Amino acid sequence: MKKMHCLKAFTMFSILSGGMAGSPVNADTDEQLHVYIAGVHSAEDGTIACYWKDGVETSLSRPGKYSVAYNIAVADGVVYASGDYSDGNRKIACYWKDGIRVDLDHRGKFSSTSGIAVAGGSVYVAGFYEAEDNRKMACYWKDGVKIDIGGPKGTSSHASDIVIVDGSLYIVGVYQEGSQSRACYWKDGVKTFLAPEGSDSYPRSIAVVDGSVYCAGYFKDGEYRRACYWKDGKMTIIGPADTRSCANAIAVEGGTVYTAGLYDKPGERTVMACVWKGGEKTDIGPGEVESIAVRGGTVYAAGYHQNGKTAACYWKNGERTDMFPPGIYGYANAIVLVEE
Repeated sequence: MKKMHCLKAFTMFSILSGGMAGSPVNADTDEQLHVYIAGVHSAEDGTIACYWKDGVETSLSRPGKYSVAYNIAVADGVVYASGDYSDGNRKIACYWKDGIRVDLDHRGKFSSTSGIAVAGGSVYVAGFYEAEDNRKMACYWKDGVKIDIGGPKGTSSHASDIVIVDGSLYIVGVYQEGSQSRACYWKDGVKTFLAPEGSDSYPRSIAVVDGSVYCAGYFKDGEYRRACYWKDGKMTIIGPADTRSCANAIAVEGGTVYTAGLYDKPGERTVMACVWKGGEKTDIGPGEVESIAVRGGTVYAAGYHQNGKTAACYWKNGERTDMFPPGIYGYANAIVLVEE
């Protein structure tokens, strides 16, 4: 997320150490593959942004009662996490560099981040802020300086994810005129719509592979919002018919498209976390997947499961690892794999 959780996006505009995870050896390089996860956990007086490296938690600085980390990047051994925190009156966009908080410039009432990327020694963070005319404005920050990419008055926009490939900056998000949202992405500031005018669609994740642009999200199909992904603007529907679903994350390896998210099980009051491989769905338990990474055909998915409370976790090929002991609230919002 990206990120606003897709469960909330169904009704809103779009919006403690655990056990050790494995560190498998890469047979080609003899390097260890480390699992980094960004998220949040509960505290007595609010929530605390955090990240985990191979299951070991690092809490991030929190000036107010509430903070959350939505995404994570690792460059040259330095850990960057994007998120926001509350100062009691508003949400403030920020990122952390090795645990040190950097507030991001904005001139609106509140602001929030989604994706983060590091390239050429610069830090890029995507998100949005509330402008003076009370609309949401998609933007990104480069080294703390805000750059608007949203539209004129009368429109609303929100950036969901960001990647940098071959020197170009890709940001995926939503653009709204009137009551319906419209999926789009920006390449170096130039907007491309993914869905036709008048549609209700929302992309939440982006990947660029071999020159093709892949985006995952949902579109409204009659009564229901259905998970889908776009490749170079062509939509593929993957969500089941006659129920709600959303694709929160996307990855591409060896020409195969992997997406992950959730759907409502028909006839049951259960939200099911799932992964699609080339459009074929695999359920992995009650909950939601927020982020996905694939390495050598092994699928890592981060999110939460339901055990009486919303509990942060990740799955490796469907096998779940909890980030906290039972009963502690939390979300795992993003996952990256790093060879070190």
